[in-house]
Amino acid sequence: MDPAKIASQDLNSKQLVLADGRILSYATFGASSPSHYAFYFHSFPASRLEGAMLHDAAATHGIQLIAVDRPGMGSSTFQPQRRILDWPLDVTALADHLQIPQFACIGSSGGGPYVIACYHQMPRTRLKAAMIVAGIWPKVLGTQGMLLESRVMLALAPWVPGLVAAGLDYSLGRAARDTEHPEVYIATVSKMFESRPGVDGDVWRDDVGGFRDIVLANTREALKDGATGSAHEAKLFGSDWGFSLDEVKVQENTLVIWHGGLDRNVPPAMAEKASALLPGCQFKLFPEDGHVSLIVRQATNFLEQVKMMLEN
Repeated sequence: MDPAKIASQDLNSKQLVLADGRILSYATFGASSPSHYAFYFHSFPASRLEGAMLHDAAATHGIQLIAVDRPGMGSSTFQPQRRILDWPLDVTALADHLQIPQFACIGSSGGGPYVIACYHQMPRTRLKAAMIVAGIWPKVLGTQGMLLESRVMLALAPWVPGLVAAGLDYSLGRAARDTEHPEVYIATVSKMFESRPGVDGDVWRDDVGGFRDIVLANTREALKDGATGSAHEAKLFGSDWGFSLDEVKVQENTLVIWHGGLDRNVPPAMAEKASALLPGCQFKLFPEDGHVSLIVRQATNFLEQVKMMLEN
């Protein structure tokens, strides 16, 4: 099945009504008759449709990928006071609903903090494997080398999330919702990727794995109701996470961190410092990859790693 087609038509979306009445929206990708299950936590700003990038790779390894919209993005209900540490409760509720006894959690970019939160809160008898690819880390680890707009967002969002929401909506959200002028939206996203380091820009230009259509559908879905949810998430990224990395107890062969040496969204030094605070994790640096290129080009390899951990 073509992943771009999955993203554009949103074939596999479902919803769970949580105990507090909120809607949690999710979609399934990968194997239809799986041997393993993994929850996928999307980047920022993004939605469940991002899981289409990993559809073929997940199917190859017999993994069903459950990609979940975080509150205020896609079709999941906004949760005004939410914390990063609230996410494990939502994931557990969804796993219970789907009757999945054991699983992995995979997070890319902005999904990384939520993998660590789940790993910190859930027992290894339930969450057997955790994989973070190009994940963001607490800003106290240093943002030197990070793209200027990302540094500004992390600095402003904890104090003026409304301003961040307005800026994000002005720069991207309005164009994403303007169905009468799709060429404006395409040009906006294209300009954003063309400004990225070479390997990340190449993924867009070469349309690796149908990347362009997936990104366009994914971002449009993320911002369809505005940027308030995304701005609240930026606030969480730039604030205290509610736990420190050195509080996380790592069990051997259950937590893996991959990062690109050319990543400017999240500088590699940030990931290296984070891994040092998580003794027992497996850290691997890919010198020739950036932020997006690592997620897209290494999908088959990191899902193979996830499968190995689940079978351990």
